[in-house]
Amino acid sequence: MLSYKSFLDLAQKVKSYKSVTGKATYINASVEGDVLYFVRQNTGKHWKLNLLEAYEVYTKEEIINTTILRRYMSSRVYSPTYGLLIAVKLYNSNGVRI
Repeated sequence: MLSYKSFLDLAQKVKSYKSVTGKATYINASVEGDVLYFVRQNTGKHWKLNLLEAYEVYTKEEIINTTILRRYMSSRVYSPTYGLLIAVKLYNSNGVRI
């Protein structure tokens, strides 16, 4: 199991990634404190994702989907969170923790 610091280090390396369905691309990703800021490419909308919440998912759930992510995320970033966890190679595309 990764430490939170190692998780943050992985998140900081991500500059763009896709949603789990591949329909959305998130760009201009940057970490400030415990928050990942990014832009949804097709809409230009700016989003933020709480990395502490995403890390909690990683530490507690062996299998994830957007329904499970709703229990942890305080904002509507279920698909972006899922995509991030795949992008940093903590889960595979089927939502199984690696």
